[in-house]
Amino acid sequence: MGVSNIPQIDELVQTEQVPATLGQKVKAGSLSVTVASDQIVPTTSSTTPLTPASPATFAVTTISATAVVANASRKGLVITNITKEPVFLAFGVPAELNKGIYLSGFGTWYMDEFSFVTTAINVISSGASTLSIQEFS
Repeated sequence: MGVSNIPQIDELVQTEQVPATLGQKVKAGSLSVTVASDQIVPTTSSTTPLTPASPATFAVTTISATAVVANASRKGLVITNITKEPVFLAFGVPAELNKGIYLSGFGTWYMDEFSFVTTAINVISSGASTLSIQEFS
């Protein structure tokens, strides 16, 4: 009798082989490396540190305005809405209410690899709002 009541599993268990030895196998042409269990292998990062600009704030009104000017050197950007009134962001074009990126009250938007832009960022709100802005180059 097998280890279960299901014949297919019993057959699989019986046909699978457990390796005679465990651990790393030596392959032809490979060099052996020994790392002690308490040893740390240093790694390097390919990320270049960014240079922050001076933090800024921007008062958002009901008229589209440029909150962040175009910057060909821009590598990173964080925009935080520090008020409860929502703000709409537009990239390289005038901002419009209820269009573009919605930044909720007390919400934060950060530029990542999928939203990386160097164009101007325009903003608008249906009421008075304030943004806190941190740009990196």
